[in-house]
Amino acid sequence: MKKSVLGLIIILVSLFIIGCGSLQQTSLSLDETEVDLYVGDTYEIKAVLKNSENEIIYTVIEGSEFVALEENVVTGVAQGTATIEVTVEGLSHLKKELTVNVMKNEELTHEHVPCSECGKCTSSECDGNEEDKCLGHTVIVPELKVETKVIEFTSLSQKAEIIAEVLNLECNILYEVIEGNDLIDIEASTIMPASNKSGTATVRVSVEGYPNVYFDVVVNIYIKTVIDDVKPVIELENGAQNELVLNWNKEASRDFLMNGIKAYDDVDGDITSHVKISHEINNRQYGTYKVMYEVSDNAGNIATFERSVKVVWDYAVKFIGHQGSYYGVGNSEQAFLYAAQVLQYQALETDVKQTKDGVFVCCHDDTFGGKTIANTNWAD
Repeated sequence: MKKSVLGLIIILVSLFIIGCGSLQQTSLSLDETEVDLYVGDTYEIKAVLKNSENEIIYTVIEGSEFVALEENVVTGVAQGTATIEVTVEGLSHLKKELTVNVMKNEELTHEHVPCSECGKCTSSECDGNEEDKCLGHTVIVPELKVETKVIEFTSLSQKAEIIAEVLNLECNILYEVIEGNDLIDIEASTIMPASNKSGTATVRVSVEGYPNVYFDVVVNIYIKTVIDDVKPVIELENGAQNELVLNWNKEASRDFLMNGIKAYDDVDGDITSHVKISHEINNRQYGTYKVMYEVSDNAGNIATFERSVKVVWDYAVKFIGHQGSYYGVGNSEQAFLYAAQVLQYQALETDVKQTKDGVFVCCHDDTFGGKTIANTNWAD
């Protein structure tokens, strides 16, 4: 019996030892919890995760204007203190913090960096003669301040400006897309989406001549795909009338015809400038003419609108046709019709005579065909 009990105890102790070995505690540790950096210097965060293959996550939780973080590498950007939180994906109880003190490096001499005053080499390892080597000037490293940390785009029409400046030197700032070249276009410091493709791009902002002084701006693109099957609208605004009045011989210009016209699309917005006009107005022929307006949005939806233009005579000067007109014989039916229908005079002048028997005739002279009108009957 004693042997059986002893054997059972040995088995239980063995199982406990094996169980303890399989339940080793997951832990997270950092080599350092506080580091000092000069502006432009980098530091690789060394985090050790035991008994887990989950991803380690690095996040700037305070002082993001002083550092730039790319994965586990932190770069000093401006003087100040930042805090980086190190966590483990899916294990929220594992958390460490790293304090980063960024200092100005006004008296730091970089190898193979030209002196800001004399332009000669400042490296202590420089083997050049006195004509090539700086003999004591202080090297001032530019302090880059980038206010724009993250840019987000949700439509192709958006643009954004990266705001950056060098605080202590007069230097040129360079902007370069180092990731996501197919996602964004860049013109100097202006960023815009290149297509409707979503994703993340990175723009490096650096100081010319100082490649170690830079900041990476993250650009997130979330272009929403919109199915646009709604036609735009062309309408009259501000009390504009559907019929325009055009004075005789005046030009029917685009500005004149677009008076009061407004074109709007629910996706593209104001597209009035895209309106096309067609008409057959004869500004030397009185009458009412039809004018057609057409506009298309970016999706190809087309809207049309119709209004009229009336050509009139609205001048202070009035034209009176002498003897009707000079077309044909004066005072003839042909001359009168041409003046009224073609020339469209405002009034007609004619000479009227009366025959012996009281009939009125249009004639300039007192005689006609060798006979005196006043002494001749109409029948004669």
